[in-house]
Amino acid sequence: FDFRLKYAFCGGGPYDPVATIDWYFAQEGHKVQYAVAGPLILKGQISGNPDLFSSVKYEDYLTDSYKNSGIDTMYNAPKSNTTAKINSAIETKFGNRSLDNIFKPELFTQYTESSGVLATPLIESLKRNVLTDGSWFPKTPMWLFHVENDKVVPFVNFEHAKVAWGGRGVLQTSTCTVGGAETALLGDEHTTGGYKFYIQVLLNPTVNPQD
Repeated sequence: FDFRLKYAFCGGGPYDPVATIDWYFAQEGHKVQYAVAGPLILKGQISGNPDLFSSVKYEDYLTDSYKNSGIDTMYNAPKSNTTAKINSAIETKFGNRSLDNIFKPELFTQYTESSGVLATPLIESLKRNVLTDGSWFPKTPMWLFHVENDKVVPFVNFEHAKVAWGGRGVLQTSTCTVGGAETALLGDEHTTGGYKFYIQVLLNPTVNPQD
C-alpha cells in the first residue's frame, strides 16, 4: 500500500552536528547532561565515514579509565542497555558526566585548533552530516519546534535550521522553556519538551503544520 499522509509529527535532530559538538565541547569541564552521546556520535561517524578515519581507530580517542570501565561494551546490547542506563553507568563510575572521563585531552585541544590526527577526521565527518549548510531543504511543509534550554540537542540546531530552511519549507516555528516541576516529573529538559509538544498536539488535534 502507498499511504500518503497529510502530515505527521516526529522528533529528530541534531540538524547541525558540528554546532552540536561545538556546544558539547564548550561546556565547563566538558560536563554535559548526555555524556552517552559522545561515544555514540563518534561510533557513528567512524562507521559512516571509514575513508576519513583510515589512520585512527575508535579506541585511539578513549581514555584508559573509560576503556577499562567496561561501559563501552554496553553499547553492544542496545535492547537491554538504554542510553539512559549507559548515562547512569558513566555517572556512577566517574562521579559525573564529563566527557573528560571518556575522551583523551588531546581531542579537545586539537578540536579547538581544528587540526590534529584525532580532530581532523571527526570534524570533516561531522561536516558531511550538516543539514543546515544549504545542501538540503525539507521537501514538505514543516513545523519546527525546539526547547530553548535543551541540553541534549542544543538550541543552536533550531537557530541554524530556522535560518537555513526558513524560506524553503519551514512555515511555522515555536519554542518553549521547561523546568521546575515539569522536569522533576518527566525527566530532563529534552525529554520534557518532547512530552510538552506532543501533549499540546493531543489537546489540540486540529493543529496542522500546514496552516
